Amino acid sequence: MKSDLISKLLRAFAVFLAGLFVCATLPALTISEIMYSPRGEVQKRFEFIELFNENPDPLDLSGYMICDGVSFVFPEGTWMEGLSFLVVCADEEMIRGTYGIRNTVGDWAWEGESGNSLSNGGEDIEICNPGGRTILRVEYNDRGKWPVGADGLGHSLELGAPYTDQDDPDSWVQSSDPGGSPGGPSPCWPGADMIAPPPAEAGPVFGQAVGIFHGQQDIGDPCTEGSFTSEAVDDAAQYEITASGRDIGTDGDQFHFAYVQVSGNFDLKARILSRNWLEGQSHGRAGIMARRDLSDRSAYVLVQDCPEPDGARATRRTSHGGDNNEEQSSLSIHPDWYRLRRSGNTITTYYSENGTSWRTLGAFSSGRTSWAHGGIVYLGLALTSHGDCDTSSITWGEVVLTGEVISSPGDGNKPDPEEKEEEEEVRGVCRPPLGVTINEGFFRGTDERWLELYNSGSEDVDLSGYHFTDDRNDSEKVTLGADTVIAAGGYLTFTEAELALDFSATEEDNSVFVALIEPSGGRAVDAVNFRASHDGLSEARVPDGGEMRDAAEPTRNAGNRLDVSTAIVINEIMYHPIDNDRDREFVELYNRSDDPVELTGWEFTNGIEFSFPDNTVLGAGEYLAVGRDPAFLRSVYDLPEGSVYGPGDKEALDDFGSLSDRGERITLQDGLGRTVDTVRYFDGGEWPRWADGHGSSIELIDPMQDNRFGMAWDASDDSDKSEVTRFSYTTRHRGDESELHLLLLSRGITVVDNVSVLQGASASEDFPIIDTDEVWSYFKGTEAPPENWKELDFDDSGWLRGQTGIGFGDGDDRTVLTDMRNNYISIFCRKTFTVEDIDEITELVVRMRVDDGFYAYLNGVQVSSYNMRSAAYDARASISREASDQDQSIEDFRELLNEGENVLAVQVHNASLGSVDLSFIPSLLDRRPSEVVRGDQRLANPAFNSNTTGWRLEGTHVRSGRTSVDAIDGAGSLKIIASGRGDNKVNRIESTNTGTRPFSTTEDQLVVFDAKWHVGSQTLNTHGFKHEMAKTHELAVPENLGSPGAVNIVTRRELENGNVLNLGPVMTDLEQEPQVPIAGERVRIRVRVADFDGVENVHLRWSRNNPTTNPSTVTMSELGRGVFEGTIPGQTVNSRVVFFIEATDTAGNSGRYPVDIAERSHPMVLNPPSTGIHDRRYFVYSHDSSRNPGCLYNDYRFHATAYNESRLGSRKRLSNDLIPGSFSFGGTTIYHEAGMRFSGSPWARGSWGGSFRVVSPRDNPIHGGIRKFNLEDHHGNALDARERIAHYLLRLNQGTIAVPYSEVSTLARWQVNSRVVGTREHVWVPDTQYVGLWFDEADGDFIEMDDRFVINDNGDRAGNADGRVLYPPPNERRQGGGENKENYRWFFGLRAKNGADDFTNFLEFCRLMDPSVTNNTRFAAEVWDKVNVEELLRIWAIRFNQADWDTWGTNRGKNCYFYQDGSQGRWHLLAWDMELTFETGRLDQFLIPSSPNATFRPGSFAEVNRMFEILPIKKLYYGILDTMVNGPRAIYTSERLNDYMRKLDGLSMSNTGIGKPNGYVDQRRNRIRSRISSVSNTAFRITTRSGADFSTEDRNVSLTGQGAARLMQVLVNGESFDLTHTSMTGWRISEIPLGPGPNFLELQAIDLNGELLGADTVTVTTTAEFGPPEIASLSPAEAEAGDVIEIRGTGFLPGLTVLFGDTPAPVADRQSETKILAEAPAGSGQVEVRVRNSNGQESGGANFTYFQPGPVFVRGDANGDGALDISDAVSVVSFLFMGGQLTCLDAADVDDDEQLVITDAVYLLDFLFRSGAPPAPPYPAAGTDPDGDILGCDF
Repeated sequence: MKSDLISKLLRAFAVFLAGLFVCATLPALTISEIMYSPRGEVQKRFEFIELFNENPDPLDLSGYMICDGVSFVFPEGTWMEGLSFLVVCADEEMIRGTYGIRNTVGDWAWEGESGNSLSNGGEDIEICNPGGRTILRVEYNDRGKWPVGADGLGHSLELGAPYTDQDDPDSWVQSSDPGGSPGGPSPCWPGADMIAPPPAEAGPVFGQAVGIFHGQQDIGDPCTEGSFTSEAVDDAAQYEITASGRDIGTDGDQFHFAYVQVSGNFDLKARILSRNWLEGQSHGRAGIMARRDLSDRSAYVLVQDCPEPDGARATRRTSHGGDNNEEQSSLSIHPDWYRLRRSGNTITTYYSENGTSWRTLGAFSSGRTSWAHGGIVYLGLALTSHGDCDTSSITWGEVVLTGEVISSPGDGNKPDPEEKEEEEEVRGVCRPPLGVTINEGFFRGTDERWLELYNSGSEDVDLSGYHFTDDRNDSEKVTLGADTVIAAGGYLTFTEAELALDFSATEEDNSVFVALIEPSGGRAVDAVNFRASHDGLSEARVPDGGEMRDAAEPTRNAGNRLDVSTAIVINEIMYHPIDNDRDREFVELYNRSDDPVELTGWEFTNGIEFSFPDNTVLGAGEYLAVGRDPAFLRSVYDLPEGSVYGPGDKEALDDFGSLSDRGERITLQDGLGRTVDTVRYFDGGEWPRWADGHGSSIELIDPMQDNRFGMAWDASDDSDKSEVTRFSYTTRHRGDESELHLLLLSRGITVVDNVSVLQGASASEDFPIIDTDEVWSYFKGTEAPPENWKELDFDDSGWLRGQTGIGFGDGDDRTVLTDMRNNYISIFCRKTFTVEDIDEITELVVRMRVDDGFYAYLNGVQVSSYNMRSAAYDARASISREASDQDQSIEDFRELLNEGENVLAVQVHNASLGSVDLSFIPSLLDRRPSEVVRGDQRLANPAFNSNTTGWRLEGTHVRSGRTSVDAIDGAGSLKIIASGRGDNKVNRIESTNTGTRPFSTTEDQLVVFDAKWHVGSQTLNTHGFKHEMAKTHELAVPENLGSPGAVNIVTRRELENGNVLNLGPVMTDLEQEPQVPIAGERVRIRVRVADFDGVENVHLRWSRNNPTTNPSTVTMSELGRGVFEGTIPGQTVNSRVVFFIEATDTAGNSGRYPVDIAERSHPMVLNPPSTGIHDRRYFVYSHDSSRNPGCLYNDYRFHATAYNESRLGSRKRLSNDLIPGSFSFGGTTIYHEAGMRFSGSPWARGSWGGSFRVVSPRDNPIHGGIRKFNLEDHHGNALDARERIAHYLLRLNQGTIAVPYSEVSTLARWQVNSRVVGTREHVWVPDTQYVGLWFDEADGDFIEMDDRFVINDNGDRAGNADGRVLYPPPNERRQGGGENKENYRWFFGLRAKNGADDFTNFLEFCRLMDPSVTNNTRFAAEVWDKVNVEELLRIWAIRFNQADWDTWGTNRGKNCYFYQDGSQGRWHLLAWDMELTFETGRLDQFLIPSSPNATFRPGSFAEVNRMFEILPIKKLYYGILDTMVNGPRAIYTSERLNDYMRKLDGLSMSNTGIGKPNGYVDQRRNRIRSRISSVSNTAFRITTRSGADFSTEDRNVSLTGQGAARLMQVLVNGESFDLTHTSMTGWRISEIPLGPGPNFLELQAIDLNGELLGADTVTVTTTAEFGPPEIASLSPAEAEAGDVIEIRGTGFLPGLTVLFGDTPAPVADRQSETKILAEAPAGSGQVEVRVRNSNGQESGGANFTYFQPGPVFVRGDANGDGALDISDAVSVVSFLFMGGQLTCLDAADVDDDEQLVITDAVYLLDFLFRSGAPPAPPYPAAGTDPDGDILGCDF
């Protein structure tokens, strides 16, 4: 049906959009395995992509898509349980049959070998959510660091470990076995068997069946054979088990086991009737066991009884195939009843003393133990005597089993140990790399071709019987002979002749494929796709065993090397300028050698793309910068010509790109493509964070040091360039507390001094531009003035004129308006003035003495307002006020003023017609700073000369204080150090009551201070109590930040301090094992150390619980390749170990890791280099009682020093300052240098029992992608499912658009040091990553809406006000009008402006939304272009109908975000904090009225209620409700939600009854259905002429009709037309074009889900006359077949045909009567294009020429053999002088000068042997000549 087609088209469009958006990974779903190139003739059928759910929470993939690589939509009901795998198959039946797995889905529309399949050469694989946004991306390849064994040899690509960055090739390995391991983890995953899938089928059963037990046998070959028998006693079965055995749980199990196989949930209870333990052995074990298989190292869970003195125990082995045994809990008693139960993903062990009252002994997440989610297990009774050959016996009774038994009774056969061993050898075993790699290949040149192997191991390797092959389909092509041994650390070389292989490059991709294969099993040891491109050079791994590099020096049987310049280093990077101006980015190179280096042909290939032009030379000791705009950079930094390079044209600029703000790799290559230098920088962690948009560049401290290490870099210190600026403003105190707050709006350091609040003072001098007594033109507001009255060119000669003041009733009026009272409420005034030099004006201030309100306009642009809500001529001022002076500074005045004539226009309003007075005394002032400031000082200690008495330093500003090092004036200044954003709570600096004198409420206050920017935040905010007296100050930031073209600032600092420039050792790659040690366990620390001079020694310094001045020391030993290791002794439980590493080079210079902040730029300390012991950076870990506490959820722990733990608990709870420490995940991974704090609003923020914020190190985000997250307690119930259900409903309510929702929620066990806080829910805080997922630009306006709080001196909430999207929001202490951003601050927090304090776009949004500013007509016309209305309504449809009273739109102005997608984009609403929802007492709250025609006011917000007064908006909302509650795709119903509720039940979450039958959702749904029935059941029909056929004289027709509210679009004969809504069920379509005579019109109605809603037809006959169509132009008139041609002309009617000659265009899209878009069909030469209308009338012809693409070739490959070598130069010479033949002259034209001469041969030889410039394009890839082909090719 056409409806299916439309749905597919809409979905395809969503997928297309996904490619445009920034990818943000979903930290839950992982691509864990890729089979892209299987073996075999039908290999494409065996392709698969395996997914892994990293969290224990279930994941609904319904509607998700594989949207790149292959095309696949996950069907409805596709669930992934927690920690489970799902295999997406090209051919599901084939995959299931081959691997015996059932956790599959498919097919992915497999269409044969050339169809929908994965590329063998590598490509992107992307997964999109139901909104069409990319949540997951892997870009695999068959070269570089990617394992080539997966390219046709049958291996798959497997993620090397879970929770790693899957888009990093270093994260991937070749599968252990050909075929891979789909459906389960790689056998090499750490803890793989903790998350392994169940067997697909029942396993073997051995021994004789006894009673309910189907099998029995000895496990692990105990010395004495065990037995298991049964007898009936009083009609009840009793079982006696006898066994010897060494133990269960260590060195392989030995015991006897009676078992049955079960799947799904089970429950086995049994009673011990008698015990006959082996005498003298206290470690025997008898109990109930669940076991993965019958091997002696299988994973298991065992609830057991032990002899005295031990008692009951619960133990498990988590690692299948390992030796570990973990004891969950133990008792000293010996109960008789035991029980083992599995429910969902949890296995619980119980004991009882009476068989009826059961107590839990321990609980395990089976998904983290050995099997998951109902997997098949062996379940039964186990016994070991712990006595080698001697036996014990136990008698069991009252055995009761419930569960699904899937095995059959055994036949008495015993297992064959040899057969089992051979079977286990075949597959599923982690095989560590052999250590032998294909190390080098020499395949180009005149010498013999050869291949080299390298053994990186410490032992010799015998390769006898191994195979070489150059054919993916023949893995045993060549077999190595006996005694083929490669020595440890040695090399082995084979020539082409010795191997009898063909090392010639293939023609299709110029490659040589070689693989080394094991003797059996077909496993690839190593494989390489060689693509060497230079004669005489090899392709080699550099260093040996490393990444394959081209253009290496041939080093047969010796260490590989690249003969590449080491003189040039990347020396400085400006990757994130403070103003976000990409033209300020640069990368600086430095020549650290004594000789000049020619850079001709060199290029940047990563980070930016740029090739250096010919004759580029960098002299010895010189610098060179590369940026997007070289001229601009030269002007900013005063650099000479030739010192800055960049793109030379628009195309090059587009290719150049820009640097990532979050870090990326920058690579510089020489002319042969060899890497000269590469730096992978990050935006924090070990790398200087001040460079991330805070003003600094990153600079290499010592150019001789290894610049791959973050420690080698520092942030530029530009504070010496900064100048002191005096800030002052006049304000008024309105009562209550007298105080002044200072805060930076983002992370930064600024020094301030002379901070004063002066009464009766001025810090400036005003020079009138317009004075208070000048003559103005004015107009009485008896009617609206002309619309352009504010503009400069308006003619006001007909207006009245009068001297100011103008008004009446106050006695201060020179022009008295005697007729104003009761006649008109406003006057409109204009004054022209002249400005000669705009730059001479320092600050432009509008001063109005006014009663009651005004708007002021400069040259037509509003610049000021006071006490007004609307600019309508008859609008009233907000409230009646007495005359007062209002000073408002005009921002960006230089952009508004003209040099010459200007106009100031003001409209003045009274509060009522009957007002007894009006005042208007204006002035326009040039305000200039005054050096002399006098007045009555109200603050204590404004100068900070000796201390900070009288000031409170809190939260993110707590590190601030008095400094004498950077003092502005006198003996000291206040150094403001902000570790994060300042706010109106406790993250600020505040004057205290001590010594502060009260501020007058009747007299102005002058706030004045001096400030000098150092780094970071560009804006400093000052305000008083309840946010009064507020102003934000733009600090003076130097323009020339960084030091391109000169010695680095940080280098100069070292030299100026008297140091010899020789940075000590740098360190990185810290490894800790174990990551979470248990009591007494030693911890091994490894670190990579580098130094140009060589490393002398490395010491590990550590202490317990806190840092100390005298730490213990461990000397670390070198393991090789710069890696050092040391071991810290084991500690007691709950001990924290605090450590750092110090290293010394051979020259005596030292380095510390983590780096000592006092030695680096902008340390967050007051007076560096002096630092306290707690100011320095450390690594921290803790010893715990268990590495993996038994828990259903993820295990999260945070380790902090005792000092920081105490600091967190004792400070004010609203502090946002992070404490440093380490975050550990699952007991397996630790992230050092993370941060943590309490989280939540002043309403909900608790202490240790509340919510938390965790921030990961920026260079090591958690799981490779999570930068920060919240751990929510949901008001004391972390298991509350309401927030999760709300986001799930948003996810379901996508329609055909993308509605943002949170992709991530997972439960976690949370512990801080020894404080076990309990369960929390991990939620994704909306941040730049979040908007990067949902929007195409992640740097738009991102704003959080919240209460505007008043916080008292104790840090507690003392008041709050709701935000409103009005212009401006109501506020008891509002300053000025809607244009003043201070009226919005703290209601609306900027979250993504990089420190810029810009509310401009948001203010325009508020103007639009405010009903008193924008009337309904204008609002209805503009809102669709400025707001994503459907998205907003879909979010409200969920929030309103879950009775979400705590958000904007209902009762509270908070708990949401706004985002503008680009400066001209639409505003979007983002939902947040939906936990106070679905309350049964609010079932009728915010519900639509009983009649659709009644007024709908969902809440208390005028701006929201007004939206539902607009018919199309209201109708759209009703339509959304209709799709939510009605039809087969209804989402707001228990039928859709019940599965999810059951999944949440499995997580023990509460409030899941909301989505179950007859729960809240069903009850609310029933209410909605009854109220929308009249607009949801209206059939679609045409009502024009009652739907009957009719005639018209017109060439167009309009149709009206009826339809349901969910009607979104009407297609007329398949073409979409604008739809006008005339009522809640009525519609109209206008201007439907008609053709001559009868016109059959088929109308199809499409609903909001893109589905067919209904259809109707009508025949309209027109008697109008039509002329033939005429073609005016074709664009382009020359193109290739398949190109789209725009045809312009007249008379194009519906149903037309476009002919190219006699061939119809396959697509002819009539855009209008004058425009057609047509696809050119296949053809050649010149043809005539004609348009034929449906009535047979035909246009004249227009000439069109088919462009024939040129031949495809590689420039320089003169002889066409697929390679560039000396034979090509010989072919050119032979053609020119010896009569030789060339099939493609253009390929031989190496320099592309369109002539073939001897210089082409010389050019090629120069390139091949003297590092000359490469051939012109097309090179190195084949292509057509971009400039045409005068010479041409014959083939």
